Amino acid sequence: MTGDIFAEVALWGTSTGLSGRWAVVRMTNPSGSISTQLGAGVFTTPVTIGASYNLFINYDSAANQFTFQIGAEVVTFGPTGLPARVRGPNSPWKTGLHKGSNQHRCIFSLCCGHVR
Repeated sequence: MTGDIFAEVALWGTSTGLSGRWAVVRMTNPSGSISTQLGAGVFTTPVTIGASYNLFINYDSAANQFTFQIGAEVVTFGPTGLPARVRGPNSPWKTGLHKGSNQHRCIFSLCCGHVR
């Protein structure tokens, strides 16, 4: 996993409220337990409990660019900030739901390549 790029779009709930967020990280060890953040941001779209949201994530290999979306709001990241792409994705689809004691998040993620 060293060098793999991992991207996610998520709905977060914290003590200050709910928000939509995106992030791109690069794995820095073989097990994938350590990473370096390459980019991240918070969507301006308001998030409320009980509402449905369409989340979207895409990687355009020709442009070396990620597209993140919540509802109608679209954010792109790359090619600035991303290393050169070396090959295709190791695992193009991953999804998960993670819960913590003081925050809740729903994450959709994509592992998009190896860039040693």
